[in-house]
Amino acid sequence: MLGVTPVLDPEIIHMPFLSGDALFEARAAEKWKQKLAGRDPWDPSHALSLDVRSPSIETSSFGVIIALAKVWLRISTRSRLLRGSRNADTPESSSITLVDIAAHDEGARFAIHELLLAYDIFRPELQHGNTNSVVMWNLLGLCVTCNLYTIELAAGRHGPAVAQDALEAVTSWAQTATARRACLHAAQIFIILHNQRRSDGIMLHSEMALFTAALVMGFYALVAPNATAASNTNESSSSLPVVDLLEEIDWTQIGSEGLGLHTGPTPLPAPTNPAVQFIRNGGPISFAGVQYADSYGMARRIFMYYGAQLSEVGRWNIEEYCHVLKIIGDTTIPAPFPQDQTVH
Repeated sequence: MLGVTPVLDPEIIHMPFLSGDALFEARAAEKWKQKLAGRDPWDPSHALSLDVRSPSIETSSFGVIIALAKVWLRISTRSRLLRGSRNADTPESSSITLVDIAAHDEGARFAIHELLLAYDIFRPELQHGNTNSVVMWNLLGLCVTCNLYTIELAAGRHGPAVAQDALEAVTSWAQTATARRACLHAAQIFIILHNQRRSDGIMLHSEMALFTAALVMGFYALVAPNATAASNTNESSSSLPVVDLLEEIDWTQIGSEGLGLHTGPTPLPAPTNPAVQFIRNGGPISFAGVQYADSYGMARRIFMYYGAQLSEVGRWNIEEYCHVLKIIGDTTIPAPFPQDQTVH
């Protein structure tokens, strides 16, 4: 997904901010000037550093997406550094995410904090505004909780031999709380775009987000322990509730769960929110209220659902994306190595 290092340094970017979406919707120059009400939009004093904490950023769709773009640049920069510096010869290193290095990497930790802060600051627009903005926020959630490059390798980006090694790395990742949070972000992207208003349109990042979410959700369902109805008969998982991933969730109740930010000796209180329980403890999942008897059937169904949604809302690369998802779904077979059924 945009597998290049960002050219722009997010710390030095400044750009004029045109006070609200209405200016972009003006159909004539006179109407545009009227909406400006005598203000000069190119006044340098109105240029922003794209800091999500800036009080001058209006909570409009374009403003939120601009602010989130800086967070994306920061996350992409750290992700590329992580990918370039790690030893990729073992499944453990291939499954490393920004969350895993946040404890000792200030840049990764700051990017995660900034992502959480963005939701708090822009909550009204993210919850009720243009759906493309909240899709971007959830996409960034995937970027910090997944090693997306490894998941793409598991999908066959560089052939079957590499895919097998990558799938082993994804299996290791799928046993973590971070992976379960990623699963929720991926499911929310599907829900948001399924229910979006036609007037919101579809931006390029939203199409990319839906494809990325399909890979994350599908491979999690394929290799995660205790995710299916059959696994719920095991003594270790029989007490865990089934979580329907297609239910809307309140991120204000989830907070930083699954992001590794709680490192103190005091244990966290027992969760009552089903999504928080799922992040901490794992357990069986359902998709649109349906539980599946085996992980392969569930993964194939997820790839099919996401592919169908892409064909409805996509505009740019839908043929390629849908073709990839169909191939993955058609060739999903049991992995030749045993799955560790321990939940971490």
